[in-house]
Amino acid sequence: MSDSLRLTFLNFIFAFLAFEVVVTVLEGSWSPRVGVGGLAVAAIVTAVARRQQAKSGWGEWCRTAKTLPWHNRWQLYRATARGRAVSDPRLAALAVQRADRVRALRKVQQGPRWAQVGGAALFLVLGGFLLLSREWALGGLSFVLALMSAFAPALYQRGVRRAQRCIEANRRLANLR
Repeated sequence: MSDSLRLTFLNFIFAFLAFEVVVTVLEGSWSPRVGVGGLAVAAIVTAVARRQQAKSGWGEWCRTAKTLPWHNRWQLYRATARGRAVSDPRLAALAVQRADRVRALRKVQQGPRWAQVGGAALFLVLGGFLLLSREWALGGLSFVLALMSAFAPALYQRGVRRAQRCIEANRRLANLR
């Protein structure tokens, strides 16, 4: 599964689960109508995610990555995820390109701070109401979504910092060659 497809899939799942929890709390029970609404919201979030990927140039990187053998793609992924230089100096330029696209994508995805704080607060309150009404599974899911919303900004910043370190390390490696 490509990185682009994986990100889209995770966005879809997150949006679907979030919508299901919110609407189930508001309506008092789940219904097929809620499921269809969840799919619609998830489709909209997925479209926004695809737009963000296009805006950051991620699709361009995915086309480049398709031409590489899987072990090289894996090396580039690990180098970017860890913020380090690749072990093969011939891949340094590609590592810089991938890390630059990851950094751009993370910056586009981050969104406004108020939305992240608001999302975490909303899921926290909903989780409390669900637990008070003995909806254990949905309450637990709501708390998980609150944690995800609360820590998303830190994870995005971590990704940006690691991508920047990867760019610097691989530029040094390319210049040493």
